[in-house]
Amino acid sequence: MSSENFGFIEGMMEGISRAVELKKKGEKERYKVFDWKKAEKILKEKGWPDAEAGLISDWEYTGGFIVKDKKKVHDSYTYLSSFWATPALLINGKYIDCWCYQDESPGWDSDTKWP
Repeated sequence: MSSENFGFIEGMMEGISRAVELKKKGEKERYKVFDWKKAEKILKEKGWPDAEAGLISDWEYTGGFIVKDKKKVHDSYTYLSSFWATPALLINGKYIDCWCYQDESPGWDSDTKWP
């Protein structure tokens, strides 16, 4: 089952289980973080439609507008990092995966807004 199909509790439990398994192997879990460069590229290609960013499977608590009326939104609530849920864009009712690993980003975290 893909983590995108988990609800919040199931996703957290799956994430904790993965973290325990990685720890047993001497490895560390990697966080996914919203990829602002990819998002900007997608939004430019689509003509800057209204768009939200958030975590699939936990959108209700993590999603918020990042573009409204063709303008970047800086004051909307979003939470954009997870070790189990997938950061994504939501444009016209369609989710688009939009993430990179946090350790490969230029310092983005859960609270980054239009760096």
